[in-house]
Amino acid sequence: MSKIYHSKYKGIECICLENGDMRASFLPGQGAKLCSYYNRKTGYEYIYQGKGTDYKTGTYGQSFLEGECAGVDEMFPNIDAFYYDSYPWEGTHFPDHGELWALPWDARTDEGSLAMTVYGIKLPYRFTKVVTMNQYGKLYMEYQLENLSPFEMPFVWAAHMMFHAEEHCCFEFEKSLSKAYTTMSDSKMIGKYGDTFAYPLVKDSEGRDYDIRENRGEQASDYQKFYFAEKLKEHQGWGRIIYPDQGSLTISFPTDKVPYLGAVQGEGGELGLRCMMLEPCTGAFDRPDIARLHDMDSVLKPKEIREWYLDIEVKNP
Repeated sequence: MSKIYHSKYKGIECICLENGDMRASFLPGQGAKLCSYYNRKTGYEYIYQGKGTDYKTGTYGQSFLEGECAGVDEMFPNIDAFYYDSYPWEGTHFPDHGELWALPWDARTDEGSLAMTVYGIKLPYRFTKVVTMNQYGKLYMEYQLENLSPFEMPFVWAAHMMFHAEEHCCFEFEKSLSKAYTTMSDSKMIGKYGDTFAYPLVKDSEGRDYDIRENRGEQASDYQKFYFAEKLKEHQGWGRIIYPDQGSLTISFPTDKVPYLGAVQGEGGELGLRCMMLEPCTGAFDRPDIARLHDMDSVLKPKEIREWYLDIEVKNP
């Protein structure tokens, strides 16, 4: 059974789970964020860390970039700020990176598990995440989303997973994925917003092959986000980061509930973020209305309860 205890992270309250070599730290008061996934044996931190020693507390409606802008956050019902276009909430504005990342969640611990729950502000829903860790340090997160209304609720859920990156870190995905949509590219190496490209190799401005899987480290200044255009074909979706000297980190999730996957190769760029992101999601393009235009959306039925999971596992070199 995991050891669970209260502690501090950058001066604010956190709850930690320890088992095997790994320690995971969560911030119930700040969106139930996973702020650290730390290998106690090697001393390696797998979660991207924000700059500074004091935590930049986020508040509802604030720009995500003005907060800590690090860690693993729950995005719902959107990522990009937008105006809802579905009855009976038409015209309701939803803030940058959704409602959940800056809200305080209720938390309780019980026999090796941490359960955190939050209610919607502008939409009537209940969102719950239950976290456990096995004896090898693998992290299990079970989700339950309940529509408390008698109306359909279009939404996007995404795990906004910012991981530590260094030169020669490399993405790995299922081999069937060969086409992706661009949503951001400072260099335009993979095109502009809405373009498609043949993953993983594209041509740079000088006609050389560029492999978006590999992080170029400090020599590069770029930031590129993309969503795979195809639904994931394997029953269990997954994404992996291979580290030069620190093994690998793998996420996994059920593709019948979470059929899409996005990623970010962060090499500084305009945002200054040097991280690699994995983003399993129920809908692409960062907001429900744009996802619908690409037939990549998700809708919660009246009174529906939907459940899924997200696992994180580190394998040492």
